[in-house]
Amino acid sequence: SEDKMTDQYGRKIKYLRLSVTDLCSCRCVYCMGAEGVPKLPHEAVLSFEEIEEIVCAAVSLGVRKVRLTGGEPLLRAGVPQLTARLKAVPGIRKVTLTTNGTLLSAQLPALKEAGLDGINLSLNSLSYTRNKRISRLTPQQHAAVKQAFEDASRFGYDYIELWGGYPHAYVEDLSLTGVREVERLVQKYHIPVIMSRTTAGSSGGMSGFSPSGCGFWS
Repeated sequence: SEDKMTDQYGRKIKYLRLSVTDLCSCRCVYCMGAEGVPKLPHEAVLSFEEIEEIVCAAVSLGVRKVRLTGGEPLLRAGVPQLTARLKAVPGIRKVTLTTNGTLLSAQLPALKEAGLDGINLSLNSLSYTRNKRISRLTPQQHAAVKQAFEDASRFGYDYIELWGGYPHAYVEDLSLTGVREVERLVQKYHIPVIMSRTTAGSSGGMSGFSPSGCGFWS
């Protein structure tokens, strides 16, 4: 049966997130300190063979979608090859990637060829000044993330979620200037966008947008 796993509310569990590395190229204040985290020894990190074995077991319990995460997954060599291996697992219908985007553009050709189905791109703020404060990004990294969004769109990814982990990062950003920046990307690449209002405890402004038209977390 495809419905072997359910949560406490009876919802079917068909989606598995797998971290392929603990390392990251950002130092987001809500995630880690400026010095980063101690590197795990090689034997403590799942091999690609072990990841594939886990996915095969998960499929037998009803999982049909896998999202590769980190840390920053693209810091680990061979993610496109891992993507292709997981896409070949019988029963897996979709493999997607969560990335901060700093290394994405260079790997897009290989990821596309491997069959990657979607990208969740992390950008805490459209403003570099604010993003630097939240993510401790360099100007070059911030530019790389924004460029990665455009590059992914050119590679045919019309399922791109742009999101931030910082609860109120977008409330200030989605001013008229921020909305026009989003509008420019939408018009250029014809990606539908849903802009949702923040939930309780916020200022009631816009919390963010999802170019895929999927839900956005505030």
